[in-house]
Amino acid sequence: MISSPDGSVQVTVNVTDHGSPVYTVAYHKAEVIQTSRLGLRLADADYTQGLALTNAGKAQRVTDAYTLANDKRANCRYETNRQELTFAGSKGRKINIIFPISNDGVAFRYLLPGKSDEVQRVLSESTIFHLPAAARAWLHPHAVAQTGWANTQPSYKENYQMGRAGRFQPSFKQAENGYC
Repeated sequence: MISSPDGSVQVTVNVTDHGSPVYTVAYHKAEVIQTSRLGLRLADADYTQGLALTNAGKAQRVTDAYTLANDKRANCRYETNRQELTFAGSKGRKINIIFPISNDGVAFRYLLPGKSDEVQRVLSESTIFHLPAAARAWLHPHAVAQTGWANTQPSYKENYQMGRAGRFQPSFKQAENGYC
C-alpha cells in the first residue's frame, strides 16, 4: 500500500490470478476507486496480463515549492509520496508504473525502462477507473477538433452544458467521501 504524506489517501496495487495489475484508491478509508485494471498492450509486448510484480521500490517523499504569477495563490507547495513498481512478463520484458500520491490526489504513469531506437507502438491501454455506482460526475466537455475561432479548438475551454456529449480531462466524480 502506498499512502499520501498525511495518510488520508491510500493506493493498493495487486496482481490478479491472470497476472493483470490492478489498483484501488481509498480516501479516509472509504474506497473511491474500486478495483481497476492497469496496463498497456504494445505491438511487441502485452503488459495487460501474464505479469508478476518483481520490485516495489521504497516510497520516496517528494516536495516542491513554486510561484504562480497569475493565480489565486502565488506561492504553492507540493508534497507527495512517490513509489515505482516494476512488473515483468514471461519473456522478461518490464514495465514500471510510477505512483505519486498526494494528500488530495492520486496519479500514475507508465514507464518502459531501458533504451530503444525503435518506435514503441501502443495498440491499446487497459487503464480503468472503476468508480462507485453512486458517484456523480463533473466532466469537462471536449471541443471537436478544428472548430471554433480560427479553427483552434480544442485549445480553449468549452462552456459547461448539462447533458452535452463528450468529455475530456479534467474529470471528477463525487463518491461518498470525496472526489476522484
